[in-house]
Amino acid sequence: MSGKGIYKVLDDKGRVLIPRQLRAAAGMSRGDIIKLGVQKGVVTAKKVDLIEVGDQSPQAVEAYVFSPSGPWKSKPSFPSRRGSSPSSKKTARSKEAFLVTDKKIFTPEDCIETGRTMSIAGRVVALKPSSLPPEYRDGEHQLYFCEGGGGSRPNPIGRSVFTVSLANGERARWNRGDVMGILKPELLPDTARLHLSQIRPRGTLDLKEREPKYSGYSFLPDGRYAAGVWLCGEKEVKDYIEMQKDYQHQVMICDRDDFCVLEMVNGEIIHPSPKVLQDFCQGREPGGQNMNL
Repeated sequence: MSGKGIYKVLDDKGRVLIPRQLRAAAGMSRGDIIKLGVQKGVVTAKKVDLIEVGDQSPQAVEAYVFSPSGPWKSKPSFPSRRGSSPSSKKTARSKEAFLVTDKKIFTPEDCIETGRTMSIAGRVVALKPSSLPPEYRDGEHQLYFCEGGGGSRPNPIGRSVFTVSLANGERARWNRGDVMGILKPELLPDTARLHLSQIRPRGTLDLKEREPKYSGYSFLPDGRYAAGVWLCGEKEVKDYIEMQKDYQHQVMICDRDDFCVLEMVNGEIIHPSPKVLQDFCQGREPGGQNMNL
């Protein structure tokens, strides 16, 4: 496109529309994360795949932006740890952050329950090391969030377990026999908590078809957090809170104006009042009542 400038008017909330031709030229589309900055008085906007977390130092953990949807794979692919491709760099960075913990591999003693008698849906599970390729038999690659599947039920007849990796965000199907057990929440490493915080609940609406109403964030005790996730209604908010409450220090739900409408700390809701919360939980979709604070 030509170098001639395009002029837009900033609205009262500080927003400006990026024209379609500029978005196309920059490879931007709906749902992308855009990093804003200022260089010598000029505002810049850049599409990014990684969100810098916390204090922005070189040692800060970087959390992946998880795709809200994607094809299930019979087994996850394991990219090479060597090489200069972007994916291998992300894996290496995540690995470096994981090593701040002492746990190199998880065992049955690190699980709340093992075996097949309990439901594992909606919980963080540790895979058996023997189910992983030899070079990936470590704590980082053992951890998955279980979204469901016939094999996730107690004493299941089916085998399929649908999961999301807490190492790289990849969705994968495992067999129930690959699962060692439900990990004790207190043993979940910080990097895995940040990755978990960026997973949209299973069954969420397609953001290409529905406008989100809320965003969900989860925080570590030291204040670090990763990119929020879009939530299209009250049901998705409840599902997100249910996913995160056992694993996160603080969970916050904000509306589209970035006002906090719900806050939970250590599993207890501290905002809003019980009456407002009751009204919120009774919201119906579509066309249900909204939460107005």
